Amino acid sequence: MFLKSAQLYSNNEKQFIISNQILLNGFLTEYGEVTELEWNCSEEILQKTLLEALNKSNTITLEKEDKVDPLAKHLGIKSWKKAKSDKKLVMVNHHFDDDPYFKVTATKKMKNGAYPGIKSVEILDDEALQDNNLAKSVLKAMK
Repeated sequence: MFLKSAQLYSNNEKQFIISNQILLNGFLTEYGEVTELEWNCSEEILQKTLLEALNKSNTITLEKEDKVDPLAKHLGIKSWKKAKSDKKLVMVNHHFDDDPYFKVTATKKMKNGAYPGIKSVEILDDEALQDNNLAKSVLKAMK
């Protein structure tokens, strides 16, 4: 199975989208450019930005994780914990199986900073790409 993956962090003001890259050990890590959007941006802009982030995912293989969290670096904060302290997370994966689909996962932030998935929805490519349905699913997961 091949997939592309991105993380969307949000608070009441902004959304931050980060592509994942693969490490030599096979794990995914947030890495690289952070795209910042206004919280109330249009579904069209959110959909376009998510697709761009997913397209950038898994384009390089890293030997090890970057010492500085990309969101913390983007915000000018030294600690990933502080950078993500007030933010929700929605994970978006694009699976390339026989019937390609997107998986949108809502998470719940734990006191230790972990974000375990609590509910996922899968949307076939054709449906996700129509009428900004991928963006709509992400916005629903944020709530």
